[in-house]
Amino acid sequence: DELQALLADWTTFSDSCSQKRWNSPEESALLLKALCDRTSRVVGELSDKCQTMMGPKAAFLGTAIDAPKKNIDVFVDEVLRGTSLMAVSLILQRMEPVLRDLAHLPPWQMISPIDKPIKGVLQLIDKMTGVQGEVFHTPTILLSGAVSGEEEVPDGVLGVLVRSAKEAPDILSHCAVRARNFGVLLCTCFDPKISEKLAADFANQWVEVRCKADGSLTVTACEKPASLEAEQAAAEAEHAKAAQAEVKMNLTDDLKCSWCVRPDEMNRTSVGSKSLNLALLRPKLPSEIYTPQAVALPYGTMQKSLTDDANKEVLPMLQKVLNRLQPHTSNEDAQVIFEEAQQIIESM
Repeated sequence: DELQALLADWTTFSDSCSQKRWNSPEESALLLKALCDRTSRVVGELSDKCQTMMGPKAAFLGTAIDAPKKNIDVFVDEVLRGTSLMAVSLILQRMEPVLRDLAHLPPWQMISPIDKPIKGVLQLIDKMTGVQGEVFHTPTILLSGAVSGEEEVPDGVLGVLVRSAKEAPDILSHCAVRARNFGVLLCTCFDPKISEKLAADFANQWVEVRCKADGSLTVTACEKPASLEAEQAAAEAEHAKAAQAEVKMNLTDDLKCSWCVRPDEMNRTSVGSKSLNLALLRPKLPSEIYTPQAVALPYGTMQKSLTDDANKEVLPMLQKVLNRLQPHTSNEDAQVIFEEAQQIIESM
């Protein structure tokens, strides 16, 4: 297979190429670059295969034990980082700029290439961590500084162009894997002059980005789609309307629910499929096989607890805190509100 062929080729050519004795220094670098590209594809394919095989299982088991979503999302990434694939990925990242310089190759490395051109507003950012949690309502292409690889690609971003190879992610990073999974362009520029020219010529303008078969990339100015202007105006109007509306949470209506649902009371309207399946499975199992013993808390249990006399002082405090949470609330302020609400709830 490809791995065996790669091992044979590395064994045959690496010594002479590393000493620049394969016809010429340029051809030696080209041959090593070809071997690195083949190795990179194998690493990417194995990474994607692990994501496909382990990702759904990790999500299922993580959800079952109520693991934090951020831990579930990076579980397979962390498994891969503990394998030899990570070491190979880091070596390839270090070799890339050296071989490109010796072989006079195009200045772009495609970490997550795309088949079709993308169009959007070219936005300059200092680093990817600065836009985590943001939602871009207009199709956006980021020209970014540092990308550590731990970031998520924000919603609405079609491509990320990393300005410097020194601050670029490796092919096994969380960001790279996410970009490949969702078809987002992720590439690195090895020529600072090109990055500077892109920033000077196209900042905050609509551009079209194309990936070519030779590994190069083109960025050209283009017109903003006419239909998008109407859609964006409608979306902005709707967003402004929602931001002005005051949202009040239901903290008092318990919908006349019971305090809990016993296994013999469970049905499709009162519990989810996991609890219902356990309840249906229990009487069909032999006596020596047990199922988890539990009751379900229906929607309204929290409201029922808050309106109980034992919590008559807690409810007003919680209402006051959560009334500050509105559509226009920033992520930082929302985090503070949630922490205050958590402390109040823990005092019940």
